[in-house]
Amino acid sequence: MFESDNKISSLNQSNLEPQTYEVVNSTQDDSMYYMPDKFLKPEKTKQGGGLFLKILIVLLLIGVLSVGAFAFYILKLKDDNTTITNNEEVLNLEKKPQEQEEEKEVDNLDTPEGRDKKRIEDIQTLVSSISLYFSRNKNYPGSLNAQALNLKQLPVDPSGGVYTYILDSSGRDYKLIFTLEYGANFGDQALLSGEYQINSRGIIDEYKEDEENQEDENYKNNKDNTENDNSGIFKIPPSGPDEDNDGLTNAEELLFGTEIGIADTDSDGYSDSDEIENLYDPLSKTGKLADNVVLAKVLYNESQNYSILYPAKWTFEHRTSDFKQTVFYGDRNDDFFLIEAYDNSQDLSLSNWYLSYSPGAKTEDLLVFSGEKMDGLSTKDGMNVYYSINNKVYVLSYKVLNEKELNYYSTFLMFARSFREMK
Repeated sequence: MFESDNKISSLNQSNLEPQTYEVVNSTQDDSMYYMPDKFLKPEKTKQGGGLFLKILIVLLLIGVLSVGAFAFYILKLKDDNTTITNNEEVLNLEKKPQEQEEEKEVDNLDTPEGRDKKRIEDIQTLVSSISLYFSRNKNYPGSLNAQALNLKQLPVDPSGGVYTYILDSSGRDYKLIFTLEYGANFGDQALLSGEYQINSRGIIDEYKEDEENQEDENYKNNKDNTENDNSGIFKIPPSGPDEDNDGLTNAEELLFGTEIGIADTDSDGYSDSDEIENLYDPLSKTGKLADNVVLAKVLYNESQNYSILYPAKWTFEHRTSDFKQTVFYGDRNDDFFLIEAYDNSQDLSLSNWYLSYSPGAKTEDLLVFSGEKMDGLSTKDGMNVYYSINNKVYVLSYKVLNEKELNYYSTFLMFARSFREMK
């Protein structure tokens, strides 16, 4: 029993006494005492915080540089403005140079030299505008018109008068007449005081009231029909030959295939001219002109929002890329019809638009014109018809080239009455 107790006692003693271990050489593999890395969770480091701090520092540097650059710009601008102000003070300039120049030009109108300089500039502007008009329309305007010449307003003589424009009887040339008080240079040509005229070729001569000029003046006053300027006071030539007296000239009878010697070709009780002018087929007792493609065709101008009927034997040609000007003709050397579309942004009435478009005209020159689908206005001579649709004004004109006779007036009435808005 004692032996066992001693044994137990010795065991307990061995567990309680501190034990000693052999010191392991530090050069041996330490890894055997640690958990392998793959079994350990990655430790959180402070790398993320360091990166954020770096970005913040870069942004602060960029901000500082930007503020510095802006401050430098402000200081530079201030210095430049100070320099300009100082220069103005040194030069004793109270206004900007362009303001001084404008004031100088206005003041110049108080002198003959200044007025003559202005006259030369006006004539050069008009010559250039008329040349552009000719390039677009292949003819010269019948009168000076700001809108037709694409000018905000017509130049006015500094003394208050107007520049005289004369289109010669052939329609192939014109004269602009102006007077110089003191004299001025026109290009490389020195002009003395006096009255001058310039033509389409830019040739300047002294103006003389000779027989030729008197004829031209009569032409201007009487508004001959070589060029129709929509004023409605032209002296139109008489109608061409009409063998059967039905209102259609012989030329129109050939155009529509009606009988030259029979006033009512289809024997329906209406004359050939009445049917043509009211859009009926003169070869059929019941048909409409638009239904007979042998006699008439329809032009649909979607760009300018209208349609119109024209003789099938004629052709049409758009003069401008925006389709605002279109001519209809059978022969380039014969009379033709013209449609012009104008913007009416101020939404003026037809009569007021007419007055603004034709300076010197009067509302008494206009008559109501009844079309197929709408009413418009026409000049008293019937050579121009005006319609208004949605802030646009349409001018339909009969342009006379044959000065001896008028051959297509019934056709023009057909043409004008067939005009309608596209929907």
